[in-house]
Amino acid sequence: MAALGLPPPPPVTEALDNLSRLVQHARQLQQVASFHNTMGERMIPSTRPMMLQAALDLSALVQDQKAVYWDSDGQVAAYAERLKKAVLKLETQNSYLTSQHVAIRNIVAVLMDTELLAKQAEWKKKIKEIREIIEKVEANGYKNTELWRTHWDWQLYKALECQYIKTLHSLHKHFPVVNVDLVLRGRMVRPQPPIEEIRVQHYQQLRRFIALPAQVAGLQNTLRDAQGCLFVDIVDKHSWLGNKSVAQLEATLSALERACVDWTRRAALACVPDLEALCREHLHQPEDWEVNFKACKAYGQAVAKMTFEDEKIDWIIVGTATLRREFESQVRNLWACLISSLQISCRDDAAILDSFIANAMVTLENKLLPKNAKELGEISGKQRALREKMPEMEKTVEALKKKGHMLRTWGGDASVDGTVREWNKIRELMVANQQMFEHQAEIVKSSLTGEWENLNTSVDSWLSRWQQTRQRFEETHGVEYSEMVDRCNLVFEAQAQWEKFVADRDELIKECEKFDMMSDISETWKQAETMMAADAQLWATLKEYDEDYQAIAEQEWIVFQKKLHLIDEMVSKWTARLEPFTTVTLFLQKELDKYADLTPLLKYLRGSDFTERHWREVFGLLDMEYCKPDALLVRHLLAVALNIKKQIKALQKISQSASSESAIRSALNELELWFAGARLSITYYKDKAQLPTPIVKDFKEILAKIEEQQWVVTSLRGDDACAAWESRLRAALVLVRSTHHAQRR
Repeated sequence: MAALGLPPPPPVTEALDNLSRLVQHARQLQQVASFHNTMGERMIPSTRPMMLQAALDLSALVQDQKAVYWDSDGQVAAYAERLKKAVLKLETQNSYLTSQHVAIRNIVAVLMDTELLAKQAEWKKKIKEIREIIEKVEANGYKNTELWRTHWDWQLYKALECQYIKTLHSLHKHFPVVNVDLVLRGRMVRPQPPIEEIRVQHYQQLRRFIALPAQVAGLQNTLRDAQGCLFVDIVDKHSWLGNKSVAQLEATLSALERACVDWTRRAALACVPDLEALCREHLHQPEDWEVNFKACKAYGQAVAKMTFEDEKIDWIIVGTATLRREFESQVRNLWACLISSLQISCRDDAAILDSFIANAMVTLENKLLPKNAKELGEISGKQRALREKMPEMEKTVEALKKKGHMLRTWGGDASVDGTVREWNKIRELMVANQQMFEHQAEIVKSSLTGEWENLNTSVDSWLSRWQQTRQRFEETHGVEYSEMVDRCNLVFEAQAQWEKFVADRDELIKECEKFDMMSDISETWKQAETMMAADAQLWATLKEYDEDYQAIAEQEWIVFQKKLHLIDEMVSKWTARLEPFTTVTLFLQKELDKYADLTPLLKYLRGSDFTERHWREVFGLLDMEYCKPDALLVRHLLAVALNIKKQIKALQKISQSASSESAIRSALNELELWFAGARLSITYYKDKAQLPTPIVKDFKEILAKIEEQQWVVTSLRGDDACAAWESRLRAALVLVRSTHHAQRR
């Protein structure tokens, strides 16, 4: 109708007006519904808890609203206005929080590209800005920021972890520059400050950086220990990457140590504790000083050309300027030591020559002619000693001339011309004096030749006799021990005679050497020496054994009875020492076999219970000459060891018999002592008449003792004395019983 230009009816117009207002309200409600349905998509998840109250207010407005009808225009308009305000509030908060979130994101993005070690202040500043943004949001009334803080803690964790890993890979490039000076200290070139101090400082820096994430304060409002655990995890996971920097640090310090070693090698002379002693040890010939003077001069020129510029070892700058003075000083010291040692050497050589010249003058100026061959030999020996030293003295003179020339050339002063002139004079004198003794020396040489031939003849004769004697010594079957000892003594007597021959030979050789005579030692001497060495070694065992044997054998048997174990010890000791076997050791083995198991048998010969009759029986059994027991020695029994083993049963019987007889004698002696001292104990008792009456009270004990002694005598039957005592005790028993009976009556 409106299109046709016709006015609508008033009811229609009114209905259209109402519809227009309702459509407007519907559109507002549709916008609110659309915002409500898409609100979650527009919100950042970590900021949602901060808009919780506004969202709850909107939800309560929707859910708790009473029914509103479209025909109530006022209610619909009021409801739509309330919803619009609630939505606008929520939208405003979301926009504000989103802008703050984006601001923090931009800061974190900057930190992702900010070096952690080089720009630590920048990191602290940015983290502080983030914390201020969060605190400002909280100041504007927003609560529940824990999730937002946690979110940005994790973003900071990622940025920190990224920069931490990057820096760990190149941590050694961030060490601060260290200036080190090389100084000579303790005979070595050392860095100042010391390497250990540098190492400690750098390791402290490494530890501080590696632990840097643990020092970063998070965004949470909780305690530092709780929030720091998040960043400590970075250290736990990636701190091992710092090993590369540790290796680089150690490599750099090792390079510094090698540089010190190189400079120490260059400054070797300055590191010597005693340069003068070193010169004395190695400088002997003139050529040694010549070479070292030239080397010292070249070394000084090389030091003058050295620049001593700083060296750079990674981040360490090594200064060497302080070493220049040390190098220049060591050149001067070396030159002074060379001059000093050369002067000392010249003085020493001159002193040696002066001493030789003085000794030679004493010998050559003696104009007395020798009276006999001995004096001639002494003079010839002195001249020969001088001639032997002549080549050495010639070398010393030549060396002295060269050293004196070097002193005049390189600096210093030493006058050696006087010593050289004295040397030329003494050399001419020795040549002239040598001819004076040649004729007399020929006579002495003839005499010494005769003595040498006589000595060789004596040795030949002695050797022939000894060879025959030692052949007899090889037979040991049936030989007594005493004879073997005599043979041993003969061997060592022969060795003493041989040593006398050798002493005479050596003395004669010394006399021959004084006249430059050659004395050839014949094969006879070598044969005799070999033979005597073998014999001495062969019989030395018997000599040592005899010493141990005599130490035991010469003891008195009465004293030695308590030390029988010494025989077993000697047998055990020498049985282990006899190998390898020879004729002598085989003989000793047989001797030791005699004494094996002898100790248990000797106890039957102790003789403590033996009478003279028993000893005579023992000596007769063992084929021994009788002697008093006090004079019996251990060697007497050892000599009949085999007889002891053969007659052991008879010896046992004699020992048992002696023991029995000794027991009888002891028992009879005790009985005699008791019988002599036996008394009745009498006491006096007053009877009714008050008269003293003697009474014996110990009849019971006396009777028991007599019966006991009768049992003893009965057990000792077989002896005449026992029979006499038996009758005597029987009579005593009868008498005591009768007395006892009479007293009782």
